[in-house]
Amino acid sequence: MARPAAHAAASWDWAAEHVLALAEIWALVAGHSGFVGAWRLMAVCRAARSGAKEWLSSLPSMVVCGGRRGYREPEIMRHAETGRKWGKTGSPLPSESDDDGDRVTSHVLRLDMATLRWDDMPALRTATYTHACCTVRGGVVVIGGDDDNYGVSSRVEVLARGADAFASLSPLWCDGVEGGVGGAAALPVKESNSTAGQVLLLGGTGYAGGELPSCVALTLGDGEHWQDLPPMHCCRTNFACVAVAGCIIVAGGSQSPTPEVYDEALNR
Repeated sequence: MARPAAHAAASWDWAAEHVLALAEIWALVAGHSGFVGAWRLMAVCRAARSGAKEWLSSLPSMVVCGGRRGYREPEIMRHAETGRKWGKTGSPLPSESDDDGDRVTSHVLRLDMATLRWDDMPALRTATYTHACCTVRGGVVVIGGDDDNYGVSSRVEVLARGADAFASLSPLWCDGVEGGVGGAAALPVKESNSTAGQVLLLGGTGYAGGELPSCVALTLGDGEHWQDLPPMHCCRTNFACVAVAGCIIVAGGSQSPTPEVYDEALNR
């Protein structure tokens, strides 16, 4: 009687191994299909769903920090294929209540790419909007912004990876940006010299109300400090920026139609 049982167990192990292998194959397919393609695979079969979820779970999450609260349904846009329109999917940002009105919030939310659901994260210490924020080594850094009471601020808050609360750091203090900044842009620096990472802060509107061309760096962790870098040629606020191949590209802004490029190797 032991042989049929052993045979059944072996068959079960064989089936389980092949199902797991199928999920792994589908995860590879999802990786080559991109975000939208992976979500389409979720409807193919159980193995495809498992593999697609595995790959989607490996993607970085999107984090939303602070801002003005008033119920709006953001569109989580699907990348358009040739000849196709952009669409929207996922859940809207959660609202505290129907009568919140327009006010500044300290809420921080994370979008899970495998479920397209918003999860609560530890709140900011101070409610703010028009701030700059970015992720650095798995943590979140929030700089400056406006709280509707005192104008733009120089506050710096950091949520370290695995921490259960934001911590306040030394305020922003560099030539040209003393007193605070709003509408600036923040980018993480790819480096390994600091203990907790570095952040670049570009442009924005200063405490006195004028737009800034400034570019400053914040070193986190041991030896925390601010450092001035070569400024942009144009003053900019509410603009787009991206780091590509050792360069920083900035474009747009209220008074700056011409893009600029900063080459890290040339330091200009």
